[in-house]
Amino acid sequence: MEVIYVGLSNKKNGRGVELPPLDESTNSGKLIKLIDQRSGVDSHKINLVPFTPEDGKGKIRYPNKKEVDESIEECVQYLYQNAPCLVFLLGRLVSKYMLDYLKTSEIESNIRKVKGNDIYLSPIDHPSFIQVYRRKWQEVYISSVVDTIEKYNSN
Repeated sequence: MEVIYVGLSNKKNGRGVELPPLDESTNSGKLIKLIDQRSGVDSHKINLVPFTPEDGKGKIRYPNKKEVDESIEECVQYLYQNAPCLVFLLGRLVSKYMLDYLKTSEIESNIRKVKGNDIYLSPIDHPSFIQVYRRKWQEVYISSVVDTIEKYNSN
């Protein structure tokens, strides 16, 4: 089963170059790399919005609803193309947008299944939130995600 992480939007490096989704040079990418190493999977990483939204001054901002609405179908099609898959929805906003968009049913605590497909969605805290605000819980976070991966890869 494929493992896919869905983030919100791209970031840029210090030179203004757009990075790939959840790049290993970011806090989130570093944590996902640790999870991949521990679980032995080679995950896919995508973003709900495939670019870096900026305000008029070049500062990165959250994508607005219009930007999400214009790009969510492409993200969902990626999931369908890679089914069966276990998809980790990173953070509150990604989880809200994706769960509102897709028809799902809860199959167990914190896991939802897309109706008619072998796509399993797991909303989790964003890795950068863990890195910045819950660092002492990092090991618990990693273990929890690895346990979910192992459970669904054994089915």
